[in-house]
Amino acid sequence: MKADNHQDGRLEAEHKPKNKLSELEHQRIICKCNKATYADFSASKIVPTLADQGEYLASEPTIYRI
Repeated sequence: MKADNHQDGRLEAEHKPKNKLSELEHQRIICKCNKATYADFSASKIVPTLADQGEYLASEPTIYRI
């Protein structure tokens, strides 16, 4: 039986996650990761290095996605 996707309300849903990063947060992560200090680091090294300095930007998976 073929499904009728035209009536599926999920296709046009405009759901935005409550924890979605703002454009400012997104740009802040990009700027920090592009600094010479962190340019050659992976997210798995950036996050703990920043944490040691008392700074948290995002999780490792989020930084990888960006």
